[in-house]
Amino acid sequence: MVTRMADSINMNDMDDMDNTGKPERHIDAVRADPRFAQMLEYVKARLATVASLDKSGKPYVFRSRFGHTERVLEWALRIRAAEAESAVCGSDNKNAVGDAEILTAAAIFHDVGYCVAGKGHAKIGAEIFLEYARQNRPFADEGTTTSEGLCACAQAVAEVIAAHSDKQLGNGELPPETRILMDADLLDEAGAMSLVWDCFTEAGQPVFDFDSAYERILRTYARFAASGPNFHTRAGLRLHGRMCRYVRAFLEGYAMELNRAEFPIE
Repeated sequence: MVTRMADSINMNDMDDMDNTGKPERHIDAVRADPRFAQMLEYVKARLATVASLDKSGKPYVFRSRFGHTERVLEWALRIRAAEAESAVCGSDNKNAVGDAEILTAAAIFHDVGYCVAGKGHAKIGAEIFLEYARQNRPFADEGTTTSEGLCACAQAVAEVIAAHSDKQLGNGELPPETRILMDADLLDEAGAMSLVWDCFTEAGQPVFDFDSAYERILRTYARFAASGPNFHTRAGLRLHGRMCRYVRAFLEGYAMELNRAEFPIE
């Protein structure tokens, strides 16, 4: 029996609803803060000419790196809000949320390193942020400086940016801001967006049809479904599960319409 897509989504997973029944947009509050609005404009300008490339070096013409940045920022703040709610409700996540300003700045700058050619965008991005912080002094604790003349918040932001790409790091001593940013990065362009991404990509192939699109979406789903162990927060893992259920329900319905055999992944 094929599950309807709407039935496959547990609406209790929607932790960030406001009283209108719509998801809260945390990024609006970020844009209202002049410090973070300036950061967003700075990163947007640095990424304006940076293309996203596939493994062969061909650009994904439909993808904006700055668009990804804004979505990761939103995911990060959603996860933090959900983790904070869990802490208030008495779970063992008392220290799970970290500092909102450190997380916000790290999310904004997390991929800015792609504006410099070469590998290691996370480390490059951390250096770009440190230079930005030296010039703009965006944090309130500027009186407390490190040996490099930077405030403690700026140094913490750089450390989060530098570590965010290594998703297989164990939780260990990872600060909560790093764990949240890692999960936010994994969640973007998954779920419903992954379906659109795969259709765009498949349509760019020399030969494609409905079946080849199904196979591409299935491969993407299998990789994402297996990525659960790479999540570092409870909220992130819940969202991962929600996205998996959504895409699986789509694939089951698509397989039926293509007259394919039983859905191959348990």
